[in-house]
Amino acid sequence: MEFVFIDMDRTLLTDYSLSILISDLKSRGMINGVDKIRGMAWFALYKMNIMTNVAKALEILLLSFKGWHKCQMVDYIEQLVDLKLSTKIDYPLWNFIRGRSTTNTQFILVTSSFDMIANAVALRLGIRNVIASRILIEDDYVTGRINGDCITGPAREKAMQDYIFNQKYSCKFITTYYADHCSDIPILEWVDRPCAVNPDRRLRQYAMERDWPIFERVK
Repeated sequence: MEFVFIDMDRTLLTDYSLSILISDLKSRGMINGVDKIRGMAWFALYKMNIMTNVAKALEILLLSFKGWHKCQMVDYIEQLVDLKLSTKIDYPLWNFIRGRSTTNTQFILVTSSFDMIANAVALRLGIRNVIASRILIEDDYVTGRINGDCITGPAREKAMQDYIFNQKYSCKFITTYYADHCSDIPILEWVDRPCAVNPDRRLRQYAMERDWPIFERVK
């Protein structure tokens, strides 16, 4: 058995899903300029590794959907994925990853983004398993809050380890992780097959020093 974990944003997607979401909300008048700047600022700090958690940005975005029925939210996300995110899927990379797998492989899409976005992307790729930041729904309505941890840093590592444990797989298994960001280094350290995809400068240097495979984006 092989568990293949694939980071979604800037790895399997060529862009950040939440950045695209912010731009779409702004174009629809659903988020004001100040909140857009706040959200993008949090992402910028995250990319520079100054902030390791994007929970604040997620909460800012979720306020735009507070009070929505979950079906309305799903419809909006489906439209967003079809019109904006589907063009950002790196199909050459996905085909490469699938080509390296066997019939006894589980693919798991991992992201700090919202679970509804991750589920919609995974569905289009035939990926059955998702680890993502969960939107808190109460009585079928969006609360504007995250349910549990934002899937970044130690919370991501724990979620991935918990996923493996919950499979209760008694035989030998192999773990693989495809990721792009230096914040994923602790996870890349413990998996059996670390793979850096179009990595940032720090992760690139780290991977080169350890002879990890580095996959460059096909232009």
